[in-house]
Amino acid sequence: MGLSRIRSEYALNNDISTRIEGKQWSISQSLEKLAEQHPRRQILYSQLVYDYKTLACLLFAGGFDLADVRKSLALAAKACLRVFELRGTEPNMPILHVTVPTGDGELKKEWEPPHIDYSMTNSRDNLEGTCDALSSGAFLLAAKVATLAWDPPDAGYMRPGKYQICTPHDVRLANALQRLLHEDPDACREELAGIRTRPTAWPSEAVCLQGLIESILDSNEVTFREWMFDLLDWHARESRKELHKDDPDSVLCLTGLGLSSLAIHRGCLSISDLPNDNPFLPLELVELAQQDSVSVESLEFQVIPINS
Repeated sequence: MGLSRIRSEYALNNDISTRIEGKQWSISQSLEKLAEQHPRRQILYSQLVYDYKTLACLLFAGGFDLADVRKSLALAAKACLRVFELRGTEPNMPILHVTVPTGDGELKKEWEPPHIDYSMTNSRDNLEGTCDALSSGAFLLAAKVATLAWDPPDAGYMRPGKYQICTPHDVRLANALQRLLHEDPDACREELAGIRTRPTAWPSEAVCLQGLIESILDSNEVTFREWMFDLLDWHARESRKELHKDDPDSVLCLTGLGLSSLAIHRGCLSISDLPNDNPFLPLELVELAQQDSVSVESLEFQVIPINS
């Protein structure tokens, strides 16, 4: 399935222009509140992460200028950095628990007591924020985001179940990428060695990312290419699920883009070593990430003027 077909199929099922306008409006609202010193700054930056990343994918799906896709990814990563810098500085959002006590049958309402909230700064979000920065070529920003990868002991969001938003494998991968970006290969390998899964017919995302990071460590373009094919196959299967059918994030494999950009930046391989004509890994964006990193590192939060 070619790149143009992925874009056209997504465009047929979605009003991309309207969704782009909605994201631009949401970004403007968050920026206005931040300028007014809104007390809930972390959640506003978290909203910016989501909006900028979604905007990047919508722009790509709509065939807009790749320079604007790159800017959006860089600003998503910069917002992610702000979210992590604010970790532990704001209380949780007020939560109302409603129960029905035995006996009289009346509802009992009780507000959850305030406590420091760490739920918006998990290792999965850090891994994705680091890859967003790498995808845009903001390599210094990527290292800054990766530095802040950390999870509190016994974090509720890591417990198995439907509310699990970060897994032990995510923690290992975020830590491994952090060690890689800070030139600590032994510690990186130690983190990767902790990722153990049962053999399956199709490698999981975690196993693919483990193999890609290890390939960068070894400067092995052959195994990197093999693991990238596996990751792209995994992404394609995920994108076909009903849950992701209208999800703009499905049009790009951002972890694959980020690690490809990093591998080329470190001289481990060239653009010709990557899979050709894969709809989820546009090589034009990988090439663009290698150019003029200063301009993306210095970007300020903004409503991005869209160029067709």
